[in-house]
Amino acid sequence: MNVKNLQWEQQLEKSRLSNQQLEFCQWFTLSYLHENEPESFLTRCRNMLNGKFYIYLDKRSKTYKQLSEKVALLWHFPLSKEIYQIKGIQESLNENIEYHWNIIDKEEKKGFHTKHPDQILDQIAEKHLTDVEKFNMQDKSNLSENFKVLTISPFDIILTKQTMPQVIADSRTKFESIFRPYKEQQKIHYYLKDNEWIVNQII
Repeated sequence: MNVKNLQWEQQLEKSRLSNQQLEFCQWFTLSYLHENEPESFLTRCRNMLNGKFYIYLDKRSKTYKQLSEKVALLWHFPLSKEIYQIKGIQESLNENIEYHWNIIDKEEKKGFHTKHPDQILDQIAEKHLTDVEKFNMQDKSNLSENFKVLTISPFDIILTKQTMPQVIADSRTKFESIFRPYKEQQKIHYYLKDNEWIVNQII
């Protein structure tokens, strides 16, 4: 598999660029199963490189502790009328963590040192810090042990493209546009088989 020329990755990058003015388009819904119960959450794509998505999680969070190996993504790009349904394998990154830590801003770094995710406010008790924790608290830019980088490697992708709505001007004295529903939609299926990406169009 030549990861440098993945057709789906090129298409997805094009979709991201077409919607880059919408900040929420950098986020997708990630779903997984935990004890046979469906779970989902919103997360931000921090990077996309060599056929992998990169996301950041707090190791203290319920999501990090429960996340299954196989996950599903739903990514919507409203300006280009595209929806990606993605199945993939997630795993923790164990190298170059400092590179990713240096990408995030100071306020986000602070959260990995202080705020405990998923904790109920009324149940938060005063914490007695160790000497090491007190030292790290002096500079929130220090790499937090709670900062985790996960990669998601897709193996099945369905891209749905909707055609732009048809607009027709009628013959009234005042110009009005008449909305016509989407005529059709195009579906493209990318899937990994025997270490090679296969592309099919779905009718």
